Amino acid sequence: MDVLFDNLLDLLARETDRHTRLYALLNRESEEDGRMPGRDLLTVQLEKEKYVAAIRALEQERIVVVKELARTWNTPWEELTLRAIAAKAPESMAQALLNAHRELVALVEKIHDLATHTSRNAKARLKAVNATLDMVREALDGHSTYSDKGKIHKPQASMKHIEV
Repeated sequence: MDVLFDNLLDLLARETDRHTRLYALLNRESEEDGRMPGRDLLTVQLEKEKYVAAIRALEQERIVVVKELARTWNTPWEELTLRAIAAKAPESMAQALLNAHRELVALVEKIHDLATHTSRNAKARLKAVNATLDMVREALDGHSTYSDKGKIHKPQASMKHIEV
């Protein structure tokens, strides 16, 4: 049984490590908000995806351990939260499990907050770019243009059909 608790603590430590690395990437992206070159932004995105995939894999491993504990305790595994597991764990492991749980939850909240902030900023920048493009398009409407042969073309007046 202690082996299962050791495995669970190890998985939680590895999950915390991956979440910490993900947070660092998000923080870097946020600090360079709007200034990061496209190539670097793509690299950061690929690294984030790598950590998310690793976190998902660790989560699946953790579910296997939780299912083993549930089988041992004759309890449905879906009911076993980390708090419930800590309550049934040996005293020497219980506090370590609760600490790991607290640390992981705090990290997930920080990641969520930072990702939300960065997303809002990106949406605002995109909105500003689209507004600028709309102004440029509007300014170009009605201006003369050049053909492939270098002749000036006046814009064609367009009339909308209105049914009377």
